Amino acid sequence: MGKLTPEQQAKKYLKDNKAVKKIHATSDGFLFLHKPDAVSHGKKLEDKNVTTFSRSAKVDAPAKDEEPKGFLDQSVAKIKAALAAKEDVAELEGYLEQEKAQEEPRTTAVEAIESRIAELTKED
Repeated sequence: MGKLTPEQQAKKYLKDNKAVKKIHATSDGFLFLHKPDAVSHGKKLEDKNVTTFSRSAKVDAPAKDEEPKGFLDQSVAKIKAALAAKEDVAELEGYLEQEKAQEEPRTTAVEAIESRIAELTKED
């Protein structure tokens, strides 16, 4: 049998791991539990797209950019409030890339995430 497509890999992973509700795949076939990790990995690839596969409804069909109750699905005010608790620069960079990749990125969300990254990376 040949190499599995990312969709086939995701379907198999979800079938074998009942506790996992979503899995994120990069164009090179790597699977990630956390979308920011997939986005970060995807930055290194020619095809930077990340596809989310969900156990709900249709596992066969990718739920592209479908992140119900995800960090970036909140209002900008809630994002700003939650940023203070975020310490992982790679995670924040993933969120920043996701927001910038939106059809209409929210400038205030981008600025808030960039500001938090700057706070965490500044040298004292």
